[in-house]
Amino acid sequence: MFDKSSAVNFTQVLEGIIVKTPAHGEKTLFAEFHMEMGSRLPMRAHPQERTGRLIRDRIVLAIESEKKEMAPGDCWNVPGNVERGAEIVEDSMAIEVFPRSGRITCNISIRSPAVGLVAPVVESPQRIAGVHHPGRL
Repeated sequence: MFDKSSAVNFTQVLEGIIVKTPAHGEKTLFAEFHMEMGSRLPMRAHPQERTGRLIRDRIVLAIESEKKEMAPGDCWNVPGNVERGAEIVEDSMAIEVFPRSGRITCNISIRSPAVGLVAPVVESPQRIAGVHHPGRL
């Protein structure tokens, strides 16, 4: 499978955060994240181990209770079932690779400071795998 770089096929997963899966296989997924300054990835855990690299700008990444400011070229690995989250310091881009094992979902609850829990975001395995992208940028 080949993918040419483009600005299409992104899906918004949280306010200020979009993702696409430009390449995927039977056993792995490659995800590209674009994140706006000031947005946040809430602490959460996935069953799959994830390995990533910051491509552009700066984020503060938290893995369990440890926080590190990441710069372009910095990498991370998060074991399965370990909580991680991030604060987006500048408009940033990151990539992650993780195994595609069975049903892969992305379950994140969006919270608004004004009203609390707004809505859970539950992605289908097909949408995460890059098969279905209803929104186009």
